[in-house]
Amino acid sequence: MIALVVVGAAAIALVAGSHQASATPVVMAGDHSCTLSGRPHPGAQYFTVDDVGASATEVDIFGFGPTLTLQYGEIEDVGPGTSAPMPVDLGPGRYTLVCEPGRTDDNPITSTIVVTGSGPAVGGIEPTTDDDFAGPIGAYKAYVATQLAALSAGLGPLRSEVTAGNTAAAEADYPLVHADYERIGAAYDAFGTLNDDINGLSDGLPLGPADPDFTGFHKLELQLWSGAATPVVVATIDRLSSDVFHLRAMLPLVVITSLDYATRAHEILENALQEQVTGLAEPNSHTGIDDAAASTTGAEEVFATLRPLVARQEPTLPSVVTAGFARVDGILASLQTASGLYLPDNSLSISQHEQLTAAMSSLLEELAQIPGLITPPQEPRDVNEH
Repeated sequence: MIALVVVGAAAIALVAGSHQASATPVVMAGDHSCTLSGRPHPGAQYFTVDDVGASATEVDIFGFGPTLTLQYGEIEDVGPGTSAPMPVDLGPGRYTLVCEPGRTDDNPITSTIVVTGSGPAVGGIEPTTDDDFAGPIGAYKAYVATQLAALSAGLGPLRSEVTAGNTAAAEADYPLVHADYERIGAAYDAFGTLNDDINGLSDGLPLGPADPDFTGFHKLELQLWSGAATPVVVATIDRLSSDVFHLRAMLPLVVITSLDYATRAHEILENALQEQVTGLAEPNSHTGIDDAAASTTGAEEVFATLRPLVARQEPTLPSVVTAGFARVDGILASLQTASGLYLPDNSLSISQHEQLTAAMSSLLEELAQIPGLITPPQEPRDVNEH
């Protein structure tokens, strides 16, 4: 619960100003002000949000008193000196207008607005809470545990293939074993430095691929495809196995926040498009499409756990996102070979690359809607307390 700065002690149905004659109500969101001009009417409509402050702002409309927890309108990231339409649906009654200058919850500003006239009551939307995320995140962590167990099991045979000098078998198994880690991208940030140890690229390291801090899968990929000596490759696998062992041990203590989890499906797929489909992640083996397929599966797993929360806020979006995943999955399936592996990322035709990129980009636009719908807001205090 956070304290709010209240603007206008009296409830306002109309605020005089430059937009008074306008048919569209206007929210003037400043660094220290949050006021409405114009007369809102019962029903669905648009408010114009004018950011007259020095930084970007977010504006929300909540209920009043007993309905304070219900949300009736929201718009994020209105830039300073710009205007944007905010869809709202209001019934007759009082509402709490909330402006968040700087798009932070540190110093929200509120005022009370009144909608007069006749019309049906509007139910509003119950915003999500951190408690709503406990089930999805718990289910996802259980999924991560199964993937890490499979990863540990797969590293043993891979080591044996390298020890036996069976480079062809090791190269064939590398993308399959790596996929077990690529499917858990929603937890990467929560793993801290262990994620870099297991799956970090050499980009940004002082010595690049020769840097002693370059470890894990991508070092293994470089070694396998460059003909490194067997003891060197085995040492990399042993270090990787040790890091995975420690990660499995710490998994019960890993904390994934609701804010992070709400954004992860989008971020996983964005990374797949930018680094894996392009071949940047696997420059030696060219197994980027294998990585992208695993990442897409991981993003789908995240979305599956969040689907009920998304449906509660926007009932039509889950089917749209599901169709988007189906399009991407269908294109990826067309790139899979009889061995179960995928075509090398540098062998795709222009048409194949464009189809996959277009489908993933379209899905990213759909996934980008999810965080704004389900990220738990800070609950405003009732203005009557002041």
